[in-house]
Formats: sequence, C-alpha cells, structure tokens
Amino acid sequence: MVKSSHFFTACWGNKAGGQANDKANAERIAIVWEKGESRFFPFLPEQISWQDFHHLIAQTATFLSSQPPFSQAQLIGYQGSHRLIGLVCYCAVIALNKQILMFNPAFSSEKTTQLCEQYGIQFLITDQLFANFDENLTACELPTLDYASPATLTLTSGSSGSPKAVVHSIENHLANAEGVCELLDFKQGDSWLLSLPLFHVSGQGIVWRWLSQGATLYVNEDKADFFKLLSQVSHASLVPTQMQRYWVSADFHKRSKKQTVLLGGAAIPAELVQQAKVQGITTFSGYGMTEMASTICAVKNELGNVGKTLKGREVCLVDNEIWVKGDCL
Repeated sequence: MVKSSHFFTACWGNKAGGQANDKANAERIAIVWEKGESRFFPFLPEQISWQDFHHLIAQTATFLSSQPPFSQAQLIGYQGSHRLIGLVCYCAVIALNKQILMFNPAFSSEKTTQLCEQYGIQFLITDQLFANFDENLTACELPTLDYASPATLTLTSGSSGSPKAVVHSIENHLANAEGVCELLDFKQGDSWLLSLPLFHVSGQGIVWRWLSQGATLYVNEDKADFFKLLSQVSHASLVPTQMQRYWVSADFHKRSKKQTVLLGGAAIPAELVQQAKVQGITTFSGYGMTEMASTICAVKNELGNVGKTLKGREVCLVDNEIWVKGDCL
C-alpha cells in the first residue's frame, strides 16, 4: 500500500522509478467514461488520465469551497444519480479532509432531510449544482491528507433495525482494498467497472481498489451501456442477477479473454459458478459487511463456503454469532 501526503499522487506520483515513471503514471488512463447523453462535464473526454482526473478533483474542491455553507461544514452529503459527479464529489470532499455521506437517490426528500438532521449533514450536494461548472476554474492546492481521521459515513442496509451510519477512515478503506487486490490479483494494468453505487460500501470498495493500484475505472451514465463496459474490463463486482443477465446480453461474447468477478450481495447459485468456469470467467464468492468496509472473506471458484479471511481481518464464532475485527473496521 502506497502512502502519500497527497490523495492522488499516492496512485500515480510516488511509485518507484523516479520522475520518468511518475510522468508515465500521471499519463495513464484513470477513467474510461461512457458519458451517454450526460449534459455535465461536456469538456471531458471519454478517456481521462490520472493527471487530468487529479486536476478535476482540485477544480471541484475549488468549486465546492466557493459555496459558503460548504466551506464552513465538516460533514457533507451527496445525493444524485450522475455516476461521474458522485465519484468526483466523493474524492474531492475526502481530499479536503472533510467527511462525506453518500445518499441513495431513491430516498424521498423527507427521508433525506430526516437523515441530514440525524447525522448533522451541513451541506448537501446535488447533481444540479454542477450545471454551471466551468472547465477553466482554478484548481486549488489540496491539503496534506489525513489518513487516520474519519473520511466516510456509510448507511448500513438496516437488516438488524434502522440503518446506521458507519464511519471509516482512508486507512480503513485502503486496508480492505489491499486484501481484495491481493486475492484477486488486481494491479495497475487492470480495470474495474463501477458496477455498484457509492451509497453502498461495495461500490466504495471498488473505488479504493482502483485508487490504491492506480488502475483504470470504467464508468457508465446510461444503464444501456452497462454490459458493453462490463465486457471490456478485467474485474467486476456483481450480484448474481447481474451475472445472469450478463450471460444473455449481446456484449457477453465480446468480452475480454480473461475476466475476474467478485460475487456477493445474495445467495449464489451453484450453476452460476459452474457456468462461469465453463466460459473462462474466474469467480470469487465473497462475504462482507458495511462495518468492515466491504469484503471480509472470499473463495475462488467454489460454493458452500466463503473462503478464509483476507489480509488484515480476523473472524471467530461466539455463541453462534460471527465476530469480526481488523484494520478495516
């Protein structure tokens, strides 16, 4: 795991190999953005380098800080459906050493207001705020990054009662990412589809794996482009229903020769894993929870178990309850 005082140079600026390697990493593709009919960020290309993404984050930090309520707030909310805006806001708020809580866009205004009051959200970002985002906006100097302090609040699914906001630091997220990247052999030259929402911890897990490796993230705005992008990436996180729909999509047979899929979020049918094997797709069945910043255990091409705990996690059974702890908690 690479640590840096700067959020994004940790991905492309402080690798071994000196200045020439730094420049090469900065020019690597950070995001492949299938923008569809999006009216936001019209100046952005469909392939965004790490250097340009870093510049966009610094511009967004300037843009958000110019809003008086934002500059005084420490805990920020985001509610919207634009994938790239959500990603940029998530990263920019954290890069400013503030905390962010990502809301489900399906929440009613009444529920969102109630949650904002409950958790002390002092500024709520919406997609519409970016309607007048200026591509020539000055990029601000980002502060030294605080890895240990709270960075994100993530609402649980509420399976044991009312949803609770779980707090994680950057260190927690990177610790989770490290174990998953090691098991799934996810490296800088690979790509992952942002297939799950950022208001869910599994979606955030994808972002931290991508950031930690300086890899490539694929992002689609229109649902119709989902399977097209899925067929192009080396790695993806899918629930079983997404995997089943992938089989019958027109893009399935156009896929990359080698793909790795992390399955979770529901019971995984045995035939799904078997069919993936036949099609040359490596699957990992995973078990995780919001409190542990996503995946805790995973197993390759198997069912009936979820494997051993990943690096930095511990699991034990106490009176028929699963107890967990680790660097990502």
